[in-house]
Amino acid sequence: MIIALAQVQVFILAFTRIMAAAVQVPVLAGRAIPNRVRVPLGLLLAVLLVPWAPLDADVEPLGLFGFGAALVREFVLGWAIGFVAALTFGAVQTAGEYVSTGGGFAAGRVINPAFDNASTALDQLFLILASLIFMSLNGHHLVLLGIAGTFRALPVAGPLPMFSLERLLTLSQSLLTAGLTLALPVLAASLMADLTLGLLARVAPQIQVFFLEAPLKVVIVLATLIASLGVIVPGLTALMRDIGPRMQWLAGM
Repeated sequence: MIIALAQVQVFILAFTRIMAAAVQVPVLAGRAIPNRVRVPLGLLLAVLLVPWAPLDADVEPLGLFGFGAALVREFVLGWAIGFVAALTFGAVQTAGEYVSTGGGFAAGRVINPAFDNASTALDQLFLILASLIFMSLNGHHLVLLGIAGTFRALPVAGPLPMFSLERLLTLSQSLLTAGLTLALPVLAASLMADLTLGLLARVAPQIQVFFLEAPLKVVIVLATLIASLGVIVPGLTALMRDIGPRMQWLAGM
């Protein structure tokens, strides 16, 4: 059996697009997952997701310059598709950051291996909760279906689609707004606590509000967070469920 060089080039290009998209999904092939797992996973996905059409052995392969340009094209396309997933999880992390800042947790930070940066305990809580919801919804299937859909609409080595800056800005704005909405109940409770303590300091200056504020705000923020789970969990579910459609929408599909 003779495999055409052009067929090998198509496989490499498909692998490039898939890896550029998958590495931006933390629970699929993120930074915390070693390369010895990510590379075989990308090869397997390239075999399974791409609609293959056998090429004759005498099909002319791409030249060196053309193949390099096609590699760049597939990387850019895959990165744009995967950026949707990265932005979605980034919105969740932003919600956790808002809650941490409002509750006084921002000073204590630990390394977050999923994003390779320092985050607070509440950031980690939001990301773990989002990851659990993502897996319970078979979110990895939604992401893979979104990537597979791009191969049907945008074949390998075809022309690069015209990415709309307006779509990217709209997507970024909607996801960041969703992150702020998730943290809004806790931010409102934190603001009310600040106003109450400020009034207390004016009415009764002898009370050491500074020493009272930190433990009181921690209790208020945690209590509000627990009480708001009925709102936060559906919001996270909606964010995770729409990752695949957002990928295809950004690619102009």
